[in-house]
Amino acid sequence: MDKKIALILNETLENWQACNVSAFLGSGITDEFKGTNYMDQENNQYVSLLTEPIAVYVASKNHMQRSLLRGNNRDVKVGVFSFDMFNTFNDRDNRQTIASKTSEEINAAGLIIFGNKKEVDKVVRGLHFFH
Repeated sequence: MDKKIALILNETLENWQACNVSAFLGSGITDEFKGTNYMDQENNQYVSLLTEPIAVYVASKNHMQRSLLRGNNRDVKVGVFSFDMFNTFNDRDNRQTIASKTSEEINAAGLIIFGNKKEVDKVVRGLHFFH
């Protein structure tokens, strides 16, 4: 199966927020795409990286919502980081911010979508690459 990972960032994020959201969302897919550890010539070991590249997109609030709903209605896996999560400081509270809303109510700062390339492409259709 041809796989794809798409990271979608809200266009209103400040640089530090975009980095933070990317790190959190990327960590959510490590079980699916984790490679083996790296080692240099001196036998120093480094943690494994993802085995697939990540296509990074930018989207307006409306396009973020559309992508979230498309992802939830396709055979792909979806990760979400909401703007509310910038005000929390632990995983329990992060989970509560998502659990307290419907998918239509989530104000997504970022999304990660992964699965079959054709399905992921349908979710991100119309979005522009991050620059």
